[in-house]
Amino acid sequence: MKHITLDEWDRNYAPYLNAICIRAAHVVIDSNQIRDWVENLGAVPDFETEAISRLKMAKRELGTALEAIDKAIDSYNSKDKVT
Repeated sequence: MKHITLDEWDRNYAPYLNAICIRAAHVVIDSNQIRDWVENLGAVPDFETEAISRLKMAKRELGTALEAIDKAIDSYNSKDKVT
């Protein structure tokens, strides 16, 4: 197990972990908001809107993103541990 100082931690690791935390929270918030907004629609037009077209595109891209997240989690779990 590798030992590092708090200064090294703050300089080399904390910024990345903070960015991961913030971005992951955004994904959760955004997905919950989209779900709520769709549920609040009382009716929809009889044609595909730009909103639903982009939502379908987001779904496709999220499939790829989920694979990348799985790889990122695996990579994170395989990193050397520090104290």
